[in-house]
Amino acid sequence: MRTAARALYKSVTALQELKKRDNEFYNSVSENAYYSGGNYKCQIYSHEFVKTDKDDFKKTVEQTHNIFIRQINSYFRNKYNVSIEEKDFEDYSKFEKPEDPDKGWRRRQTDEELEQALARRKEYEAKLDNYLDNIINAEMHYSPIIDDIFNSLDGFSFTEKADKEIKDAAKEAVKNKWTGELKYTVNNGRISFSKILFSHKCSVFKRYEISLDSSDYKSILKALTYFDSDYKQSDIYNSWINHFVSYKKDERDGIYDNHYTNGLKVNYFKYYKNGKFDVTFDNHTNALNFAREFLGYAG
Repeated sequence: MRTAARALYKSVTALQELKKRDNEFYNSVSENAYYSGGNYKCQIYSHEFVKTDKDDFKKTVEQTHNIFIRQINSYFRNKYNVSIEEKDFEDYSKFEKPEDPDKGWRRRQTDEELEQALARRKEYEAKLDNYLDNIINAEMHYSPIIDDIFNSLDGFSFTEKADKEIKDAAKEAVKNKWTGELKYTVNNGRISFSKILFSHKCSVFKRYEISLDSSDYKSILKALTYFDSDYKQSDIYNSWINHFVSYKKDERDGIYDNHYTNGLKVNYFKYYKNGKFDVTFDNHTNALNFAREFLGYAG
């Protein structure tokens, strides 16, 4: 479909030439030649029956290429759950758009300056036309996109890259970004996280609410899923997404109760009205292993 769309736009070149000749003829005819009975030439001869716009073609071609690029990136991102820098066709095309020489011009011009400005304008429009042609006729192959994806791995495999990103994100999530203070404690098979969630009493409904949509909190859940699944699942369990991730929950949802997780190593979640969040493991050894491997715990 992408190739067919581009081929169709290329075929419009003939229409663009017809449009050009149409305008040239219209501009060559004097108003008096058509003036009859109150009718101006624009009323007798319409020069707008062919409408083409190279800039519109260029934008559409770029859009088809960008969709192609995103589809490839999305495949690898979803399959391996790794971050991939999102690039656009512009990053790959390397065609430089000419700069308008008269941009921002405000001062009144002399005849000589006007003549020079017209010459610059003509040169600029020729360069712009060539630039648009380059974009419209450019090919976009998958190979440079794939090359960029593999280069972004920095020598790691996809599995190793996902493992590293999950652990790095969890360690950042539990560290105060200004002081470096760790926002958790480990005790008797339980890890207690503080200053990760925001809980408050709603002044309108007079009940406590807790927000479960912070990036730090979700980084911890992602790490817990990865650890609980023996490093097989690199994204948050769907059941946890459904029950423990949302913008806001309140007391009516029973969110401040103790929640069984149905996990293999991670047994319970507990939320508190002061924003504290507890994770209880099946044994203290697993709590320590998770803390050391994913949170940088040195104890």
